[in-house]
Amino acid sequence: MWGSRWRAPSSCCCPLTRYLGRFLKQRSHRNRSYFLSYKQDDKNDGAVQMLYNELPKGSAWLDKYADDRSEKGMVAGVTKSDIFVAIISPKYFSSYFCCLEMHTALSQGKRVLVVWNQSKFAVQDALGWIPPELSVLKNNELLPIQED
Repeated sequence: MWGSRWRAPSSCCCPLTRYLGRFLKQRSHRNRSYFLSYKQDDKNDGAVQMLYNELPKGSAWLDKYADDRSEKGMVAGVTKSDIFVAIISPKYFSSYFCCLEMHTALSQGKRVLVVWNQSKFAVQDALGWIPPELSVLKNNELLPIQED
């Protein structure tokens, strides 16, 4: 394939949550499901947990809460989800599992949202992590998550 603590503001939690809220309102009233893809131990575990907590209960697949954490379980999670959320980091695209998840989402035509931790990295860094063969991911705005 390819090579803390959080504080939620009282009005709305983060730009990604606002964006997802707008996305949900623009679509049918059907509940959406999300697959959260991230590289473990790459400075994003807190951001991923925050995002998971922000989404409607039971709407997100996250590895540490999944019944089946095998490759087959990951692929099934991507397949069943409506929206694939890639929380990218320096080692995201060098992870076999992250690339497997991304490849599955793209090959199935899933809506892909690319997110980065703005509190730890600049958008230029995040853009640089995306390999040339996946430059299509740069066609949409990268969405920031901010950590306290």
